[in-house]
Amino acid sequence: SSTVDLLIYQTLCYTQEHLDHLDVDNYLLKVCGQEEFLNNSQTLAGLEFVQQCLKFDWEIRLFLTKRSIISTKLARTKEDDDTASSLNHCILLQERPIKQTVTREALTLLLDTFHNEAESFLLSEVELLLHVERLVQSVKALCSSLAAVETPDVTAALNQLPACPCRLQPKVLKDASVLSLRENRESVVEKLTAAILDLVELYCGTFNANFHTTPQSRSCTAPVQEAGLVTNVLSFTVYAAHRVPITWATRYSGSPRSTVLHQSICMFTQNELASGFIF
Repeated sequence: SSTVDLLIYQTLCYTQEHLDHLDVDNYLLKVCGQEEFLNNSQTLAGLEFVQQCLKFDWEIRLFLTKRSIISTKLARTKEDDDTASSLNHCILLQERPIKQTVTREALTLLLDTFHNEAESFLLSEVELLLHVERLVQSVKALCSSLAAVETPDVTAALNQLPACPCRLQPKVLKDASVLSLRENRESVVEKLTAAILDLVELYCGTFNANFHTTPQSRSCTAPVQEAGLVTNVLSFTVYAAHRVPITWATRYSGSPRSTVLHQSICMFTQNELASGFIF
């Protein structure tokens, strides 16, 4: 039943010699390893982190820090509390979910266009900027068809090209004269092609496309452990979930712990761990 500020004061009694001018509000407790700061007026027993530690018999590890050294740029303000929240964009996605996926024939046409423009860029001796413009346009068409996604690898590869009208304020290579050498242009095309193929593979694994990419033989460097031999509590964080089936949203409600999404993710993790997948 102790409050957080009482724990802070008790801790400062062991670390500070003079407590006359000590203000507990100048200090905060945060969870070790997480960017979660505790409210000084809360009781320890009411904190979810403390409840989890007690449930799984974990050591409660907290970090004492000064409030003045914490960056509060993203902290919630009173204006945030007073502003009414709106979930209309989520409702819009539920009413009109993305059902149209790119077909194999359409993607083949876009890839052929990209390869042709890349070949012209490699062979170009004059009007380099014109070929750069056409190459970038073919990449934009691919990204637009693949759920309008531009991965960081695609962006990094495009940044090796000079500026062109179809790209507004790109972080491009400052010295464009290096592309006058064919080997430098080949390096850019190789990086751009690899990034495009990774995007296609990501798209096929995310959307219900009518085609699949050839499995890549990638060496596994992370340790593998059988699911039946795992003795510790398996825990992971889902940062974002895309294309959640609309039936889940209509049939279930409540906190994430009680939704079918949470249950399905747990089942998926156990099955994939047993199959050798690594998270």
